[in-house]
Amino acid sequence: MLAPDRSRTVAQIDHLIVANTEAVAWCKAITDAVLPPMPSSAPEWYADAKAKLSAAVADAHGWVLDCGPRLFADCLQSHLTFANLFCASVERLKGPLAAARARGGALTGEERDALHTLLTELLAEAKDQHATIRSHRDRLEAFRRRMDAHSGGLRPILARIKTSDAAEQKKTDEILGRIASLREELAVVVAAQKSSTDSTMKGSAKSVYALTFGLWWATGALSGSAVVGFAMLGYEAYKLKSLMVRYRKTFAEITTLTNQLGDIGLQVVAMSQVDSLLAQIEDKNQRAATGIESVDLIWSHLIDKLQTACEIVSQPIVDVDAYGDLRSLEFAAKSWQGLGQDAADRQSLKLEVQTMDLGR
Repeated sequence: MLAPDRSRTVAQIDHLIVANTEAVAWCKAITDAVLPPMPSSAPEWYADAKAKLSAAVADAHGWVLDCGPRLFADCLQSHLTFANLFCASVERLKGPLAAARARGGALTGEERDALHTLLTELLAEAKDQHATIRSHRDRLEAFRRRMDAHSGGLRPILARIKTSDAAEQKKTDEILGRIASLREELAVVVAAQKSSTDSTMKGSAKSVYALTFGLWWATGALSGSAVVGFAMLGYEAYKLKSLMVRYRKTFAEITTLTNQLGDIGLQVVAMSQVDSLLAQIEDKNQRAATGIESVDLIWSHLIDKLQTACEIVSQPIVDVDAYGDLRSLEFAAKSWQGLGQDAADRQSLKLEVQTMDLGR
């Protein structure tokens, strides 16, 4: 059939949309990340860490503003555009094919030209849409590699940061432990929310939140590093705020402990959370890469089938009944009509990416 399986295709599109949107949410969160200020006698690694973080922030900012939203839009539009053309073309294909079937596969020159022209137009459109998806796949892969490199550059610096004060080290370990416990608790909430979300994404607005906990340093400057965060799909803002009330005390306690740290302890906490953000981005980028590979394969298979169809109608005798893809055009049209509607439904979703600071 000259159409992909509708349910499987929708699932693959949804996988890509959600993974990419979650990646955008985490990228948006890291664009606010800064390291706490250090005195003029800062260790040699401090300037290097700031420079590497700035490079990561710049790349993430570009994905938030341009590449991420375009991937969302183009993935849906490609299916909608082709669906419209295919459904319009089927009506024009049916006449010559019915004539060929009635004459035992024989076609007039005019009928053959009409079939070949229509199928060639479909093939050209499929190649155009495939090229669009390929460009996003390549752009995503390049972005994924750059963010992995940023992460790989910052982690060795984090490993080198040490405090010689045993009491401060104990406080630092306590803070990181409490943050980790809070993440685990929130992970349960996130999993429960995702399991209750309509997996087809149809018929309801969706939002993705990157929950960030901005610590207020003793200097009064908001660190911007995301200490606590999870992408929350389909959570209404008012529900999310209500949910977070129960954690306010924990946030306040972590902030109080953090402001008891010295310069090095602050850097350990801040760098640890930057590392956590980058790990989230790595994970979501990998999931998005898997999703876009699946969508890419859909177009590759369709192009192969259309190329074969073009070759078939060029033969002296076109046995329509022997070639299933030509025989099942009406079924293919119904499938594409459904996919086009699915794409249009998703285009109308209010799929937001927001960051919510939980520490204020």
